[in-house]
Amino acid sequence: MNSNRKTSIAVALLFLSSTAAFMVGSGLIQSYFTNEIKDQNLLHSGLLLEAYCGLAVFGIGLLMYPILKNFHQKLALTYIVFRFMEFLVILGFAYYIHTTLEFLTSFDLIIFAFSSLAGLVFSSLLYISKIIPKSLSIIGLIGYACLLLGVLLNLLSIININEGFAILVYLPGTIFEFFLPILLLVKGFKLSED
Repeated sequence: MNSNRKTSIAVALLFLSSTAAFMVGSGLIQSYFTNEIKDQNLLHSGLLLEAYCGLAVFGIGLLMYPILKNFHQKLALTYIVFRFMEFLVILGFAYYIHTTLEFLTSFDLIIFAFSSLAGLVFSSLLYISKIIPKSLSIIGLIGYACLLLGVLLNLLSIININEGFAILVYLPGTIFEFFLPILLLVKGFKLSED
């Protein structure tokens, strides 16, 4: 198995595990603050899962850089920077919640903003590089653009992306983040040296 194949498998597993960790972690954190009985284990588990998610998304950026820099070095570096910023924001929120025991109502939205910016750069790089089918790259571009727009409208109190039809902002990104790891596990990246 060559190094590009190993990278595609690692990226796929990090995508799947970071998404699951964020969903479960966020749910545990919200449960801690909505339950009458405050179970510290619930909170700590949620914060650890969120921290893992941050580390995993930064790991995706680091693993992808050697491949993506061959197609557009500045964008590849921008991608790592956005993923690192996302990691720092997640850790910052986790630290704040842990030390103050106060819930931040918009913490998911701010994380989603960084995630969507990183995702737009990532999808652009995938489109430019043609290492995955262009159609999947386009779904990623649409998905992260929808998420960013939804986050901005939510922060302006125009919509709530977690209620009603507004939850559809998640759909294209969910499709991308589901099918990309499957493609990477099954086929890997389409590189000329493979």
